Amino acid sequence: MATNVFISYRRDDTGDFAGRLSDRLSRSPGIGKVFIDVAGIEPGADFVELIGHALAESEVCLVVIGSAWAGPAVPDGRTRIHEDGDFVRLEVRRALAGKVRVLPVLAHGAKMPAATALPDDLGRLPRLNAVAIRHDSFERDAQYLIDVILRRRKPSSFGAYLTRHPVLAATLRGAVGFVLAAVALIVAAVLHQAATGRSLDQLLGRGPVLLLIVIVLAAGTVLPLMLTRDRAG
Repeated sequence: MATNVFISYRRDDTGDFAGRLSDRLSRSPGIGKVFIDVAGIEPGADFVELIGHALAESEVCLVVIGSAWAGPAVPDGRTRIHEDGDFVRLEVRRALAGKVRVLPVLAHGAKMPAATALPDDLGRLPRLNAVAIRHDSFERDAQYLIDVILRRRKPSSFGAYLTRHPVLAATLRGAVGFVLAAVALIVAAVLHQAATGRSLDQLLGRGPVLLLIVIVLAAGTVLPLMLTRDRAG
């Protein structure tokens, strides 16, 4: 049985992204109807009533969140998401209150909003595991999302946590690179000694060996961070 998907997004925030995601989902076996307001609402239709019908027919609601998802500030100093008449708030509130499965989708490096920055009726949203989709890895990330929608995979709570805490993610990548470099250095030293019968410090002297160790460990720590930054840019 095909899975119907409702896409909630803010046009000023992720309009192009949501359209691209809708096209990708529509071409995927196992995905049925994809409701996105641009394609699904006819002139003169009651928007609120149509949202209710579309969510009732959907098994999954994707809440696409970009850097401006909460919307611009309103006169009282809060953001648009706090307004009772905000359509994004209406969509997400109905989805959270209904039987539809809600999946937050973080677009282009966006972070999950804090519960304190949301109205009370959306307070459960930040507790849901999110799937991150970036521009430079869109196809791979979109396929992962499709697998999650079809329950072939589950979103990683740890991965979602790292998405919301990029400093911690970068630290972990550097630590992993350091460990791998250290392991590689130890293996190389053992193989060299087994082949020649001489340790590196006997061959080069302790000063150059210490310098070599520092260079290898530094490279193993810094390179993963540089490669991640380049992919994100």
